[in-house]
Amino acid sequence: MGTRLALYAFMAAALAVLPLPSQTFRSVPSGTSGISFENLIEESDTFNIVRDFYAFNGGGVGVGDLDGDGLPDLVFTATQSAPRVYRNLGGLRFQDVTARVGLPTTSMHMCNGVLVTDLTGDGAPDILISRRYDPALFYVNDG
Repeated sequence: MGTRLALYAFMAAALAVLPLPSQTFRSVPSGTSGISFENLIEESDTFNIVRDFYAFNGGGVGVGDLDGDGLPDLVFTATQSAPRVYRNLGGLRFQDVTARVGLPTTSMHMCNGVLVTDLTGDGAPDILISRRYDPALFYVNDG
């Protein structure tokens, strides 16, 4: 027990003196990336934090190579907005292809998560969108 504690203490001391990078991440503006998704929430008399504790819970982000080009594409869902699918063009640039891939472009109330994975076993990632008050939506990747 004493040896293990001494080892943990030594590791903690060693890590404490290691220099940390001054900046780990850098911001990529939406004008550069092409990602302009926002989870905007408009409160009303019937939709607010008092009536629905989870009103501001948010949506979700899914990542997967939807088109098979080797680059991770993005799927966003929102509380009161339509989902968005962004194709990765490389070089940190993305293109909104929501309408082209067949996802709805109109608002879907209370989407609270998204899963991008191969649910059909054909090697192509599919999209599953969970919703708070309605059944989940399942989109099979045929492309």
